[in-house]
Amino acid sequence: MPFLKDPQRELPLILRPEPFGGIVYDSFDSTMLELDAEAYQVARTVLKGHGLVFGREKRAMRRELLRTLQVHRLRRVREVLPPDREQWQSTIAVPSLSAPTLVDFQITDKCLMGCPHCYASSVPKGKHVPWELIQRVVGQLEDCGVCQLAIGGGEPLLHPQIIDLLSLCHDKGIVPNLTTGGMELTPERLRAMKRYCGAIGISMEGVGENYTAVRSQPFSKFIASLDTLRDAQIPTVIQVTLSAANIDQLEEITEFCLTRSELYGVVFLAYKPVGRGETYSKTLSSLPAKEVSLKLGKAFQALSKQFRVGYDCCMTPGVAGVEAELKFANESNLEGCSALRGSVGISSRLDVIPCTFTWRHRIGNLKTEHLRDVWRNANAERFRQRIQIKQSRNRACLGCPKQGACHGGCPVMPLINCHRDHIGDPQQEWSF
Repeated sequence: MPFLKDPQRELPLILRPEPFGGIVYDSFDSTMLELDAEAYQVARTVLKGHGLVFGREKRAMRRELLRTLQVHRLRRVREVLPPDREQWQSTIAVPSLSAPTLVDFQITDKCLMGCPHCYASSVPKGKHVPWELIQRVVGQLEDCGVCQLAIGGGEPLLHPQIIDLLSLCHDKGIVPNLTTGGMELTPERLRAMKRYCGAIGISMEGVGENYTAVRSQPFSKFIASLDTLRDAQIPTVIQVTLSAANIDQLEEITEFCLTRSELYGVVFLAYKPVGRGETYSKTLSSLPAKEVSLKLGKAFQALSKQFRVGYDCCMTPGVAGVEAELKFANESNLEGCSALRGSVGISSRLDVIPCTFTWRHRIGNLKTEHLRDVWRNANAERFRQRIQIKQSRNRACLGCPKQGACHGGCPVMPLINCHRDHIGDPQQEWSF
């Protein structure tokens, strides 16, 4: 196959059947289509070149697929089928896929920054995941039809095989993305990041001295890292973790981001009291919901005129409160907790956890188990039930038109109030 100009177009379109029909993933722009059974069969026929489609409705589906996806004669198509040819389906009444499409993988515990809010408690003498175990994990992701790998740490760029990992993901048809503090941006790593990564996330919690107070390095160094990524033409996203400690700095953070016209986007994350950051600050749930929603709405409105603006699924209850301003009236634009519904976390010890912030809720380990089996096991089902119970016990969810997308907020810890100023019972816990 000839080399294509855009490396992401070298990756295959991924087809994966699901009990409701199936999904199609396009790595070029991270388009994910969830299709019913009829539409999925049309997609298989069209994308795999198995013949023509007949009928007005099916031809319309074909046109829409070709309009939405990057389809050309050199593009490979990979259909991921379960080994038993039977589609597993969760027994819990929370919509879940038959396998994850996104995996967060902590490939190292090593980081030189020592940030006080680090959820991973990374340290300068932290250890890297051995290369043979990384290969094992990526092989399992390929088996499951995982579409994206979020690479984290520690500082992932400190891992001696980071370039090999990015290349391996590409060979397996998986889009790698990574989050960095902006360290170790060597020419070799920059070339690999540009060729293989969908985007790079670089973290900040404040501007100027407020940045330095958290990151223990001059803000000028952060600016230099942004300049380096810009000059290397790498799609870059600024990731902002918001807590009670810096929500009042949101306007200043927004103004700074607007000065960086080269950014691919800005993503807001809810602070989680986990790891070294357990006592760092208070979560956004400690503040009045109306105050938080108004500040978020103002920032989102300003930034969306220039960039893509995103938020982690933990933020959904707070974002739902400004749906009118953000044009989120359609609940399909909201995405509540995705843990063990479409995503999963893998720790540096290869523990499988619902998300990277729920390390106390281990559901398996990939040193001895396959991700497909862990995804389906009883521990995973109990966590999905936890999401269902959280929503059913939250009085504010009753009658809310967005409950099917929001799912009542984080099922493990209170992070942000919903627009009804209610987050359920934050003390409710279930053991595994």
